[in-house]
Amino acid sequence: KKHIEEEVKQNLITNSYQQAIEENKLTPLGMPEFGDINFDLTKPLNYDITLEVKPDFETKDYKGIEIKKGEIKISDKLVNDELKLIGRQKSTLQAVKSGQVKKEDIVICGLKVEVDGEVALLEEDLEVNMSSQIIGSLKVPDLEKTLVGTKSGQSTSFEIKLDGDFPDKKFIGKDANVTIKVNDIKRFATPKIDDEFAKQFDFDSLDEFKDKIKQNLEVMAKIGEKKNIIKQISGK
Repeated sequence: KKHIEEEVKQNLITNSYQQAIEENKLTPLGMPEFGDINFDLTKPLNYDITLEVKPDFETKDYKGIEIKKGEIKISDKLVNDELKLIGRQKSTLQAVKSGQVKKEDIVICGLKVEVDGEVALLEEDLEVNMSSQIIGSLKVPDLEKTLVGTKSGQSTSFEIKLDGDFPDKKFIGKDANVTIKVNDIKRFATPKIDDEFAKQFDFDSLDEFKDKIKQNLEVMAKIGEKKNIIKQISGK
């Protein structure tokens, strides 16, 4: 009995909803929300429904709007720049046997912080990204300038005032001597951009890969231009 009553209720709701839409000439947008449904076999079906409908409005003053449409042209430079970016994403980190630290490198180093001859901090095998100002537990302003040019195995020392982030609170605000020893230098190696590189992306040749990149850039440019046109029309 319950299954039959539920089926009757759903059929009545579906049919009456559709009838109400047609009689009121509504164009629903999205799914409707049903409120209280009063279903009793001895009484008429009663329920509330809330729905979004297509608005009825009159367009005015749209003729004569001046639209500036940009020229979509993908240059070889844009394609090559995108190709270089893809190459960097495929870069691998390799150890530098000899040479000096460069600003793009990852450095493995040791750190010693001394205050009045007392060792305040000692850390080993720290991995340091040259773009940051953090080495282990220590904040070092201009860390990049400090380490760039240092050779593997070399140490560099400098003076610094320990700020409030220093782990041992008794040394905060004191002048300290910092020694950083470069143990290893790791550098990102970008693969050679050639036909073999293109094959990693299921293209037979580099030229074919470039053509695909150009197509993708054109699609993105068209999407951007369309947004620009809509923005001009709406004035937003």
